Amino acid sequence: MTPRRWIEYLAAILAGNAIYFLVLFPGLPTALQHQPPDPSSALPFRFDAGLALDFFLCVTVYGVIRMASRHAQRWNRRSLDDRLRRSLRDRQPRDFKRGQAEN
Repeated sequence: MTPRRWIEYLAAILAGNAIYFLVLFPGLPTALQHQPPDPSSALPFRFDAGLALDFFLCVTVYGVIRMASRHAQRWNRRSLDDRLRRSLRDRQPRDFKRGQAEN
């Protein structure tokens, strides 16, 4: 695990929970709201539809982060390749370019 991956995980969890609790939770029906744990249960949380929806949102946000990261890497690589080609083209002697054009 790289530190970058841990940061992506953390960002996905925080953003997914923010979307669930701040945006969706107030308007959701009770059946889809995450309920507090049962005091008699040994588990510190309750498995319910709200927990599944929250998990789904976190996974979706993580997928968006990974797709955006890959897209940015491809974009940067393509941009770098274009700049390198232009740089090499501009460094060629003018006589060499002219000689190729005449042939």
